[in-house]
Amino acid sequence: EIRPRDWSSDVCSSDLYRKPRRVEHPLFDGEPPTAVSRSGRLRLCPYYFVQDGQARLSGALAKLGLSADQVRRVNPGVVYVSMSGYGQTGPYAKRAGVNFIVESFAGSLALTGEKNDVPMHPGIQTADILGGMFGVYAALSGLVNKLRHQEGRTCDVALVDATIAAAVWETANYLNTGEVSEPLGHRHRMSTPSQFYQAEIGRAHV
Repeated sequence: EIRPRDWSSDVCSSDLYRKPRRVEHPLFDGEPPTAVSRSGRLRLCPYYFVQDGQARLSGALAKLGLSADQVRRVNPGVVYVSMSGYGQTGPYAKRAGVNFIVESFAGSLALTGEKNDVPMHPGIQTADILGGMFGVYAALSGLVNKLRHQEGRTCDVALVDATIAAAVWETANYLNTGEVSEPLGHRHRMSTPSQFYQAEIGRAHV
């Protein structure tokens, strides 16, 4: 039986569906900046700038003069991290990066559950979390480059790339043998025995 979900006590939904708030930022000071004031403020932003995928798709940042080319034209030393679902170029560049769809596209859902059964959704937002982690790696590597060579970088981070990169054994197996890995349920891909067993005390994992 599928029952309606009670969203009132859900921490995630209370954050997601909260009323819009006015966001103050030095680049804007609460008011639409002019080209001159924006350029001056960007010169005062010497480290990094992170672009959200939805903002890129909507064109909002470009309209504000905050696309990667526009920002680095004003301040070449900025490390500009552009987050998206499928990258900045290619046939899927304009698609939104939704966690569940990215997991399907990257193939990680094809590795969950039992063979010949419906895939199981992971208990965490793997594509979102992995994409965020890779975004941090990109920002840090860009900052190291800035310290060493005094120049900025534009970093392209895609959720689908991060999700595929996390499938280390499955990707290595495919690249070496051409075989596509199958779901193993609770079993371990590299070690045996390593799975859940029913014991007198309940389920036990070896």
